[in-house]
Amino acid sequence: MELERIQDFISFANDVKGQEDSEGQTFLNRFMGVFGYRDVHDAGGTFEYRVKVDGTTKFADMLLPKKLLVEMKSRGKHLEDSFKQAKTYWDEAYDKKTQYVILCNFDEFWIYDWHRQKEPLDKITLKELAENPKRWEAFNFLLKEEKLPKFSNNFEEVTREVADKLVYIYNNLVKRKDEIKLEKTQIQRFVLQCLVALFAEDVDLFPKEDFFNDIIQDCLEGKCSSYDMFKDLFATMNNPETPIGGKFKGVKYFNGGLFKEINPIELNREELQALKEASDKDWSKVQPYILGAIFEDSMEKEERHAYGAHFTYESDIMKIVEPTILRPFRESFEKASTQKDYENILKKLSSFKVLDPACGSGNFLYITFRELKLFEIEVFQKILDKFPTGSKKRIFVSGIHSENFYGMDVNEFAVEIAKVTMSLAKKYAADDFNKFLSKNDKTLGLNFDNPLPFDNMDNNIVCKDALFNDWEETDVIIGNPPYIAFTDMNNELGIEYTTKIRKAYPEISGKADYCVWWFRKAHDLLKQGGRAGLVGTNTITQNYSRKSGLDYIVDNEGIIFDAVSSQVWSGAAAVYVSIVNWQKGNPKTISQKRLFLQKEEKKNTEFIEYKLPYISSSLRPIYDVSKAKDLKKTNDNAKTNNKNCFQGQIPGNEAFLLPKEDAKIIIQKEPFYNDVLCPYLVADDLLGTKDSLYKRYAIDFNNLDIFSIQKYDKLYKIIEKNVLPRVE
Repeated sequence: MELERIQDFISFANDVKGQEDSEGQTFLNRFMGVFGYRDVHDAGGTFEYRVKVDGTTKFADMLLPKKLLVEMKSRGKHLEDSFKQAKTYWDEAYDKKTQYVILCNFDEFWIYDWHRQKEPLDKITLKELAENPKRWEAFNFLLKEEKLPKFSNNFEEVTREVADKLVYIYNNLVKRKDEIKLEKTQIQRFVLQCLVALFAEDVDLFPKEDFFNDIIQDCLEGKCSSYDMFKDLFATMNNPETPIGGKFKGVKYFNGGLFKEINPIELNREELQALKEASDKDWSKVQPYILGAIFEDSMEKEERHAYGAHFTYESDIMKIVEPTILRPFRESFEKASTQKDYENILKKLSSFKVLDPACGSGNFLYITFRELKLFEIEVFQKILDKFPTGSKKRIFVSGIHSENFYGMDVNEFAVEIAKVTMSLAKKYAADDFNKFLSKNDKTLGLNFDNPLPFDNMDNNIVCKDALFNDWEETDVIIGNPPYIAFTDMNNELGIEYTTKIRKAYPEISGKADYCVWWFRKAHDLLKQGGRAGLVGTNTITQNYSRKSGLDYIVDNEGIIFDAVSSQVWSGAAAVYVSIVNWQKGNPKTISQKRLFLQKEEKKNTEFIEYKLPYISSSLRPIYDVSKAKDLKKTNDNAKTNNKNCFQGQIPGNEAFLLPKEDAKIIIQKEPFYNDVLCPYLVADDLLGTKDSLYKRYAIDFNNLDIFSIQKYDKLYKIIEKNVLPRVE
């Protein structure tokens, strides 16, 4: 960016009155000039982009497809008030959904990436841009030669950094478990207790600033022992009686769940240093649902760092939370006219129950809890605005509690993380509610929410196998069941368990993917009018998985009202998923049905939206393969039906497949390898690519004995390392 262009824009921006209607487009044209464009149109953008919202045409102020949506407000307007409007435009712009969103009032720029976080990535004033050229780096994504932007409020970056420190501490302690005489589960609990203490000091749950940081520093300097100090601190956090003196004066009661068992540990210097570095970070910027996912995924892996771990984008979680949970409430909200109507919505919110039967570290539950709390505040505000009471004060009490949220998972540590995640969700929800009360302090009795003690979630989020245990009866079932293809179930789950679930659910095809069991059980347990939203491998729309899952759902009062046919999932590498939201019975309560197709199988690429009267189990807008009939093959000699067909070779393990380039190098160097390396062509290669050529070779030892196979040592080593250890 040239300094002359920057100075020209700053001079112009300071001189204009800042009227949205008359000067907004000129302002944006000049702003784009900083990055070397003549104007917005030269950059590929448009003004007044049409967006359909609830059947009404709205206009977003500016759109650069795939890159940026801008909403302008007049100078002096609070940008916080524009959040909902811009977020609605972004949510509805499926075919042009952008990476970034900017709210601007001529004096401030708030930059968002709603794929990643709800809060702004940065807030930049015109004055800052004039005085500090480095602040322009937040807009690097607008340069003609795009560079990595630098934001001051990137929650993901901070979360990954602290996760890295905690993963290091955990893995180090596991290596020392014989020395410290603790089991892995006890070490896990200790690290989670430290995690809560790290959060507590930066979100005002401890009596003073840097409370835990100072304790860590004292331990580093040898003034005290972490064995004693941490043990006493955690015991105090588990004591309903707040100390009135001493080292832990004013430390409040947190709960009897996470802190009911305390296993003291003497941390070594490296572990204390990592904890100190974690404590130095701003934990108010750490995202609990991201942290849990990264932490869970990174533990006990060979690499020290947590940076490579995947987590699910918030925007992908919202593809279930918004249509399945929020939309029915919002429709009631839009129709409401009397105070009684709004009070009925609040009453329903207070009794609303949510279950995630494969909850992992609790990210779906966390986002749902937060969104319902924010919606409740919106209803409270509407009552105040629409039915003013003058000087008479009202008492508003939040009716949404974490005890209304349930989760199950077979991973014991993930369950413990989920409990902590929901505890922290309570803290952030209380902050939002208390902010609302303070904003309206002239009309409300200030009955503030107290985030402490955390709710004990031991009976809500449990370590159980969802397929073999009862589920809590709830209004909605959501989640992201495990991704395991039927061909991998024996390897991943073991033959004994795979046989067990197939015997327990004989009506489900043995060729159905693992996630189908969750779809089937969820539908069976839904009450009339209940809703579910689940993520599954995209094979749930195909063949045996579809027949056992989605076909069964639509044939048994299930109505699919919102779905993504196939997309790349943000929470796992190279996984293609389908997202299905459906309701059991009561079709009149469904106002619209929407189906989305991703144009390209890449993250963050465009979607096409279809509004349909009916969404079939194949999740396709034009055809419904669930109505297709089996082709009949007749024998030439005898006119009898033959139901058999040849599926083709299934490797059973990805290690048997090599990229074509690697295989050709081996054959070129040693031609005799051609005997056991065969071109491997699948339907995706044949029908889904332009050249229809194979891209991989398969290792096929055919009927060779173990001694003959070892002649092909390059391939044998691959199988020995990756396949043989998993053979039952």
